[in-house]
Amino acid sequence: MVHGLGVGGIRCIGPVVKGDLLCVSATPGVAVTQGDDIVRSTTVAKATQDSADDGGERLVPCVLMAG
Repeated sequence: MVHGLGVGGIRCIGPVVKGDLLCVSATPGVAVTQGDDIVRSTTVAKATQDSADDGGERLVPCVLMAG
């Protein structure tokens, strides 16, 4: 879901903290937090809110970086 200007939400698994870079995961269509702050070819978004790990997939607000 993209609202405009790259702002939207992305499905994630695992804990996410505001400012974390999100990258592709082994699960198709789902992202995970990246281990560092370097934008790579696998980086897809930057989280704009914290999101606790609830044991499953959830939609995390973010700025999309891939295109």
